Amino acid sequence: QDDKILFLGGLNTGAGRKYDDFSDMGRGFAMITAAALDARHPDLSLRFANAAQLGDNSQIMMESMNERCIEQKPNVVIIFAGHQDAILAEQHHEQATLKGYSKNYLIRTLLIRCQFTNTCFAY
Repeated sequence: QDDKILFLGGLNTGAGRKYDDFSDMGRGFAMITAAALDARHPDLSLRFANAAQLGDNSQIMMESMNERCIEQKPNVVIIFAGHQDAILAEQHHEQATLKGYSKNYLIRTLLIRCQFTNTCFAY
């Protein structure tokens, strides 16, 4: 009831949003997911914030975690990420694999930081 859900990610999550307005869901994954959750659970009075930005990878998300995530005081953080990291790996002639990404220090740090703020997460 009255939980605040924050979206974190890159282009697919923050498509079309105004980056200075966390309440702007944009036209991507965050908007679609927020609308679906609202429709399915109208009795929960959910609140949503979108901290996603074009080009964000796990390094950028970690560096801006306090400013764009923790200060918003969400109860739940949904992280939709990985594609930008894979693109960067390919540009450096590295192979991006699911196994490698799941061991990614930066993503694991993001998740740990969410846990220490009593925030649930999904990725």
